[in-house]
Amino acid sequence: MPTPALKIVCKIAEIVASSSEYHKTLQEITRVVATGVGVEVCNILVFDDASEQLILEGTHGFGKEAVHKVKLPPDQGIVGYCFRRLEVVNVARKQEHPDFKAFATDRAADYSSLLAVPLVAGGRAIGVINLESRVAEPFQPATVATTQAIAAPIAAYARNRNL
Repeated sequence: MPTPALKIVCKIAEIVASSSEYHKTLQEITRVVATGVGVEVCNILVFDDASEQLILEGTHGFGKEAVHKVKLPPDQGIVGYCFRRLEVVNVARKQEHPDFKAFATDRAADYSSLLAVPLVAGGRAIGVINLESRVAEPFQPATVATTQAIAAPIAAYARNRNL
């Protein structure tokens, strides 16, 4: 019997194999991840070399209108911290983290806990996938492990798009 992480990875592989539109693919991946791990929000931010910013390329939970509008320099926010340090961040109350900076979206304030996992491909930081929940408690180890497992194929996809 496949694990939940394996089911999500397989679904991501199906989406990537059958889709030809980059942003639509990332949007669908965020939906699959959020549904698969049972969270309200999943975001994929990808580093743009030209603007030197992390740009929201896909979201489930923040609304499609936030895509491309949420931009964050890599030296700011929890997501920037995760990106710079290549470290997983798992906090119950994101507002209490020393690097907290609110996303520029109305819905961001509705969520308390945050899990940020770096997207790394070819030894290079590509971006960050983050999950958010209204429940003010750290994400469970199984959710952290699942998110780490799915980060690699997402990073490879984003890297190949940006080559």
